[in-house]
This record gives sequence, structure tokens and C-alpha cells, in this order.
Amino acid sequence: MLLIGTVHNDPEGFESLSKLLRENKPVHIAVEVSPYGLSYRNRHGRLLQAILARRIRRLEKQTRSRLRAESVLRSIREKFRAPFEYRAALRYCRESGAALHAIDLSSLSKELIEDGWHELIEVENITKSINYSSDTKTFSVEQEYLRAERLLKEDSSMVDVFLSPWTSQVIYEEREAHLAGALVDLHSKMEAGCLVHVGGWQHLLDKGGFKTLFQRLSHLNPRRLLLPHALKTGTIQRRAC
Repeated sequence: MLLIGTVHNDPEGFESLSKLLRENKPVHIAVEVSPYGLSYRNRHGRLLQAILARRIRRLEKQTRSRLRAESVLRSIREKFRAPFEYRAALRYCRESGAALHAIDLSSLSKELIEDGWHELIEVENITKSINYSSDTKTFSVEQEYLRAERLLKEDSSMVDVFLSPWTSQVIYEEREAHLAGALVDLHSKMEAGCLVHVGGWQHLLDKGGFKTLFQRLSHLNPRRLLLPHALKTGTIQRRAC
């Protein structure tokens, strides 16, 4: 079993992941996306993106300037389409005949979408997000992968601090248990070949008090890969299955 950790909304992630999947040739791919999330994006994603585009044009007309926080706007747009992890896995499965599984928790996905997605495209929120990005360090995918690489090597105290938002909410413990159960079930039914899970790098953390996906699967001795920073620096072996 191979666990691939990503930074969501990585603009280069689709091609990087596609290449890694072709190299490892899995027969099953499980992705950290829920059936509900995929269905909602299919039904409402284009409409939400169109509304966002109209409101951006309205703001640009009002300010008579082009909005410059492209990374912030891109991260909002990306929420409304199938994540690159799913799209890359889907393409690989269509080419190879491998099986694709959306295994995340639909109840959590439904809660997150209903609580926040429509607010994301409110004019007030767009303005706040842009102003915030101008006043703070711009989000960098590469910086996030560097943080992931550090924490994957850190002791338990640093991991516990980072995962504190997860430990304070029961739903996240339920989610890790759900993901682990789905992977154990898939693995038990396989006679041969490689099972790959693709999801956020946080699920790969070890040594902390919060029982992550990686820890819950320790009896199956899964391998971990970080995409793409570790691949670029060559610090983690690319072919793992």
C-alpha cells in the first residue's frame, strides 16, 4: 500500500500525480474526496464559478483595476471543481483499467460545503480574502510542501501542536477511522497489485497523540510519498509499489 500526500489546489499537482501513478501502476486508487462532494460539484460547480467570475468583474469595475490576488482567487475557483487528485486518478484509471474509489466521509463534506461554500463567493468575503492576502505572506504551495516535509520528520510535540484543530473535533477522528476502514477493506479484497491512497499530506503524519490515517494503517506497513516537493528534491524514493 502506498499513501501519497498532497497539498490541495497545487497548480502542478495534476501532472505530477499523473506521472507518479503511471510509474507505480496501482490496480486500485482511493482518493480523499467524498461521493457527496463529487456529486455537488457536478451539479453546482459551474454555476458557482460563473457567479464568482461575475462578482470579480463587478469588483474590478468598481475599483477600476484588476484584482491581483490570483492565488486566492484560484483557490476559491478550485473548490468548485473536482480536485486534481481525483482528476489525475480518473485519467489513470481510464487508461489502465484500474479501479477508482472516492472514500472520504460524505457527512463531513456536506457539512463543510453547506457551512461555507456560498459565503466564499460573497463580494464581502472576496474583498476580505484579497485584502488579507495583501497584508500577509502569500500562500505558497512550495512552502506548504516544505512544512509537510519538516513535520513528517518532527517529534510528537510539534505534530501535536499542528494537529490540535483536529484533536478538538470528534468528526475528524471519525473521518480518520472511516478512511482507514475503507482502505483496510479494499486491501483485504486484493489478491495482487498495488493499492494507492491519494489525499492531504496531514493524514501521513506520525508520532503525535492524534491517531492519523497512517498510524491506523501501521499494521499493513504502508509506504508514504510526498508530492511534489520531495520528488523535486529527490529526498523520497519515487517508485514505491
